Amino acid sequence: MYSVFSRHTKDWFWLLLALYFATRLPWIFMVPMVEAPDEFSHFWVLRFLLEHWRLPEANEIIAGGPSGVYGSLPQLGYLPHVAAGLIGKLVAPQIDLSVTSRFGSLFSGTVLLWCAKEFGRRLFTKDTLLSLALPLLVIFHPQLVLVDSYANCDSVTASLAALALFMVCKMMENGLKTKSSLLLGGVLGWLVLTKYTGLAVYPACALGFGAAAWLNNIEIKRFFVQALITAATTAICSVWWFVRSASILGGDFMGTQTMFHTWAVTYHKSLQPDISAWAVIKDRRWWRFTIFSFWGMFGYMTIYLWRPIYWIYMGLMSVSLIGGIKGALQYRRVRLTEKESWENSAERDWLGRKETSERQKKFFQPALWLMLAICYLTNQAMMIFASTKNLGGAQGRYLFPSEIPILALLLGGLYLTGPKLGKPLILFAVAFNAIVYFESFRMLYAIDGFHQFLKTY
Repeated sequence: MYSVFSRHTKDWFWLLLALYFATRLPWIFMVPMVEAPDEFSHFWVLRFLLEHWRLPEANEIIAGGPSGVYGSLPQLGYLPHVAAGLIGKLVAPQIDLSVTSRFGSLFSGTVLLWCAKEFGRRLFTKDTLLSLALPLLVIFHPQLVLVDSYANCDSVTASLAALALFMVCKMMENGLKTKSSLLLGGVLGWLVLTKYTGLAVYPACALGFGAAAWLNNIEIKRFFVQALITAATTAICSVWWFVRSASILGGDFMGTQTMFHTWAVTYHKSLQPDISAWAVIKDRRWWRFTIFSFWGMFGYMTIYLWRPIYWIYMGLMSVSLIGGIKGALQYRRVRLTEKESWENSAERDWLGRKETSERQKKFFQPALWLMLAICYLTNQAMMIFASTKNLGGAQGRYLFPSEIPILALLLGGLYLTGPKLGKPLILFAVAFNAIVYFESFRMLYAIDGFHQFLKTY
């Protein structure tokens, strides 16, 4: 479907990959663990896995104290870091594990970059330059660069979430097949065992799965069989962990209550938080902090960029929202003009839609945009819920499972502002984001320099 277009863009990935490594490698040796959010807790888990070759037991998690606070949460997000640590022992034994393990995040992020490139060429099929805007935003996104440069499970979660969305996108193109359903179930099973923020893609994948059936005229029996295969594979890959967690943590099957208790006692927080969702939603500071920390706040959210930078990002988001609303209204008017002829058709499939040879051409992109929007909205709703339980605050990196949806929606909204403004606005957003990356690097280098290369923490 996209073979002609891909011939013009397939070679770009190697340049994008080179830029990806160039932007992140210096940060690995620049940002100290004390300035990398929660890396000491992430490091406790991955070091335990590397030293013991098993998951921690309840008494070991409790004995870990504040450092072991993530020990009760799913640990499979650290597998790339464990692998990086093992390779580091062989290749560079003089470098400490706290440095070599960071390469797990670095290489995990390449999956997200590849997915961004593939989504870019599907969402902006008529313009090679615009199709590259999405991966370029990913490459120079300052907060994502930080997350890809230290040991954490957010980087793995973001990449697996992007991969799951892309696999569903391929299903929307090619139909439902057993091999694809099995692979998707495996990715979704691994995803839930990295970080719970990854659950945000589940509703979006379900929507895309249904769209794949309709776009390819899949009969209802086959649809349910393939959906069952995906669900069963997801359960087989993940349920064992929750059963084990409930067994060793006194019924805490998700491990969140154990984590919360350790965190609340350590930092003298209420053990029974009573915060309403509405209180979070109407809190302007919560939204401001979320947006700021999504684009770039460093250290333990204490090192800000120059404040006008955030206002420019927010301005681009506002213009994009206006463009998106404008585009949605225009699309609705176009669809209404087709309604009568569409309803009079006698040919209908199992969802009641008209069967035409133009179905993929007409509805593939709208379905793709809707899937991305659902992913972001679910992710945001989960953040609000977590804040009501004090399980997570207004941290922009919690939105990274929606990294591609957020950036794609930003670009799509800018594009829909009109033929005269759309492309210049997108080019400005890409250039501005790159400039902010270099400013972020300059600022952090002035603080930390490159003094972490051979030094152990």
